[in-house]
Amino acid sequence: SEIRQGQEGHLTERQRLTSEVQIGTWVHLYYLAVGWITGPFHLNPIFAYHASRVVIGFLLLLTFYYFLKTFFKDKFTTICIFFLTAFAGGFPRLKFDQGSFWLIDWPYLQFFSGYDVLRRVTFLPHGMVRDVLFLGVVIFWMKLWDTKKLKYFWLSVVCGFFLGFFSPTHALVLYVMFTVYCLLLSIKSLLKKEKLTSAKTNIKLTLTYIILTIPSSLYITWVFDNTVWKIVKDWEASQWFPIPFSEYALGTGPLFFLAIPAIFYIIYKNYKDYKYYILISLPLLTLFFLFSPFVKTIGLLNFRFLGIPLQVFWGTLGGLTLVWFAKKVSGNDKTYKICLVIFSFLIFLPTLPSYAVSLKTQNQEFTPPINFNI
Repeated sequence: SEIRQGQEGHLTERQRLTSEVQIGTWVHLYYLAVGWITGPFHLNPIFAYHASRVVIGFLLLLTFYYFLKTFFKDKFTTICIFFLTAFAGGFPRLKFDQGSFWLIDWPYLQFFSGYDVLRRVTFLPHGMVRDVLFLGVVIFWMKLWDTKKLKYFWLSVVCGFFLGFFSPTHALVLYVMFTVYCLLLSIKSLLKKEKLTSAKTNIKLTLTYIILTIPSSLYITWVFDNTVWKIVKDWEASQWFPIPFSEYALGTGPLFFLAIPAIFYIIYKNYKDYKYYILISLPLLTLFFLFSPFVKTIGLLNFRFLGIPLQVFWGTLGGLTLVWFAKKVSGNDKTYKICLVIFSFLIFLPTLPSYAVSLKTQNQEFTPPINFNI
């Protein structure tokens, strides 16, 4: 419906399946944009929707790669960790019965598409755009620290502004991440009795970023509080439930357990490269928010939809552990590459059953059997 409205030339969208009086909004700005782009070509809205899924899925994978490239300078290493991050799933859910193990037909974290190996880059395109924008902001900030070029800051502002239209929660998480980063930087400088020049610069940039990007988040928040969309917000609030730590860890898979040593190593090693501190900030926030009722109190109900960005963060940290271990056991560059491929395969292997489970559950969810008599 939103794509068709864009193709018809509307600048805002309305819910056509209700008779309630409403104003035009930009809740589904992405689908309006797809309509604006495909309108002159008179494409079928359904075809336009599925074509956009392919394009955005590819763009999301490309974003994965460039995020990893920031931390792994070697192309071979980046490609190995990319495939592991993009395509490794969670552990299978097993049941021990009558002396043998059985694969259970529902995965861990089955309600969250970001953790599903098949739906991760093939599901709702507006969700994938949200994740591209979220990761894009982080990539441009890391580029800013590496190059000191302000153009990357302004690119991050553009991504952050449009991110607010897709998810104020994701925008808020970035604000918290950058604030935590500034705090860690200040503490580090104070402990080492260094000047706070770098910390002050980052605080100014963070405040400027928040001021310039927050209007879109405030707009969408107002829409969900004062229009027909309020019913959606109220429904999502009623669906909140705590996630057991064990379920989250097993649903994330081997990369979660590989990432934990890397987090401790980064903190202990006290890296001068500040992007490593932003790399650990989101996982640490997750461990604090995701398993606490506090997340419901402050309204971060969509924190659970950070599954795809979190997968990239966990994958990057897990990849650092994997690379460190491969270098330790290898003697030269050739044996390092062989070790890395073998280790990556061994990490990927136990997650293979999650593909079969995902395919089966999706067939049951979206193509249920039809019983009728002829």
